[in-house]
Amino acid sequence: MNRIEELENIITKAQKAYYSGNGVSELSDAEFDAYWDELKNLDPNNEIFNQVGSDLGESNGFPKVKHNIIMGSQSKANTAEEMSDFIAKNPKSDSYIVSYKMDGSSVVLDYVNGKLIRGASRGDGTIGVDYTENIKKMGGVVQTLKVPFTGSVRGEVLLSHSMKEKYFPDAPNCRNMATGIFHHIDGSDCEKLDVVVYDAQYLDKSKSKLLNNNHFF
Repeated sequence: MNRIEELENIITKAQKAYYSGNGVSELSDAEFDAYWDELKNLDPNNEIFNQVGSDLGESNGFPKVKHNIIMGSQSKANTAEEMSDFIAKNPKSDSYIVSYKMDGSSVVLDYVNGKLIRGASRGDGTIGVDYTENIKKMGGVVQTLKVPFTGSVRGEVLLSHSMKEKYFPDAPNCRNMATGIFHHIDGSDCEKLDVVVYDAQYLDKSKSKLLNNNHFF
């Protein structure tokens, strides 16, 4: 086994553990990022970079739903040079909003006329898992907006360091523990999580599939 194959196996195993919903991983975030960056340097076109990690196989009986927006995997920039390269390749605007990387679990909140009707995990980017009742318990989730917005809001489910130290001191890290709690069948401990939103996409109500709130099986 060469180094590229070894890195593929390490990353795939870590991703499977992350999306299994048990909050357990043998790797820290820093270790995972180091392996990821090493593989990118050795084989920048590796197929693993085009794959979106998915929790669809771990839905635990929760219904699957089709997203109204594409929940793609996001790229990251670790240096000012990488950020400059990204802007040069994506000159879509004269201004950008920049934030620190949030390590948690991706989520989409769907609204109709300002009312939250569904919250779901990213899944494979096209189909996710409906965790509405779990998500409603999380901090930062607004169930009724002050404006009649119909569309999808994307965010990240996070476990703060203070909550981890207070309630889950033996957890390997905040990122994996947040994902584990997110998937709890009974919704337990979801009130200890927060959702930070960062993107919103308006949907034409005449075309929106949100209005009938059907599940996708």
